[in-house]
Amino acid sequence: MAITLKELADHLGLSTAAVSKALSGKSDISAQTRERVQAAAKKLGYSPNYSAKKLRQGHTSMVALMLPSMTESAFHTSPFFMQLNYGLETVLMSQGYHSTLLQGLDDKDQLEKIKWLCEGHVVDAIILMDTLVKDPRINYLKKRKFPFVCMGRTGKLQNVSFVDMDHAQMVADAVAYALSIGKKRIAALPIEEESAYSEVFVAGYKAALAAHGLEYVPEYVVHASHDLHSGFTAMQQLMALPEPPDFVVCLNDLQLASALSYFHRLGQKPLEMVCCIISSASFGFFNPASHYFALDLVHMGKLLGKAVLHELQDRGKKGYTAMQEIVPVEFRKYDLLPLQGVQGVATAAAAVHNNA
Repeated sequence: MAITLKELADHLGLSTAAVSKALSGKSDISAQTRERVQAAAKKLGYSPNYSAKKLRQGHTSMVALMLPSMTESAFHTSPFFMQLNYGLETVLMSQGYHSTLLQGLDDKDQLEKIKWLCEGHVVDAIILMDTLVKDPRINYLKKRKFPFVCMGRTGKLQNVSFVDMDHAQMVADAVAYALSIGKKRIAALPIEEESAYSEVFVAGYKAALAAHGLEYVPEYVVHASHDLHSGFTAMQQLMALPEPPDFVVCLNDLQLASALSYFHRLGQKPLEMVCCIISSASFGFFNPASHYFALDLVHMGKLLGKAVLHELQDRGKKGYTAMQEIVPVEFRKYDLLPLQGVQGVATAAAAVHNNA
């Protein structure tokens, strides 16, 4: 059984300060005492409590990446977060920090976990995913003045650090592509209306239609929930319209896969579609489009890491401004050119599929 620092000090007849210095190799402790303390620590099974040490120093060197609350789709989008965390960790490690992933059972539980992290000083900063237009997590963290960064924009709140994809430009590129292949009845599948992603996505969709002189048809926008059937039910609704769409812009690949299943079950040729956010390399095996959005999740993770360090090191300093990065995402044609990483696998697989 391990012993405490005080028990080790009592055993040696020394003060805890002297034992701590000896274990740390401080020069104001004699070599003989250092050797005696270190030998006793090894014999008695003493190991330092690094968590307590970090707390005494005022930090833990840990950053919590709060994954979205547990849903049916959470298991299928895990590659998205693994790539993101890889980029995040590479930046944090360079400054002596590490990331830890945490997930709430539901939205209420996630907020409770955030309160526990803050009030218990378990981590030094928090990264929020899937931000909402009105987000109670952000309100709580701002009130506590606890360092945090958002993956996604934050509605009307000012001076909050975030990293986000340029959803408005992505949907604008998708609309332009649809028109280039002769499609004019263009539908959009955002996620829940309270999502900050959806707010920007829908605003960009409306702006893109207006830029090309197209009328906005409210029935062509279907907010799909975070489940594996969202695309299917959205297509049921869209294809029942008197004049159904001839092109669909999906916010993510789960929507697209589910939407394709609608046509597959009916034995019909699917509509032309594009998908903005790719969660997994398996996307390439079922994507029917000739183009895709080249999203570099590792790069976005690195930007999140820089934003976290900015919050930890610069907030409170004179002239501080929040780091807000809106990342452009290139719209590319599928080809067989060798690409690196998971995105390359998805691209190559899709190229084979589309050229078959």
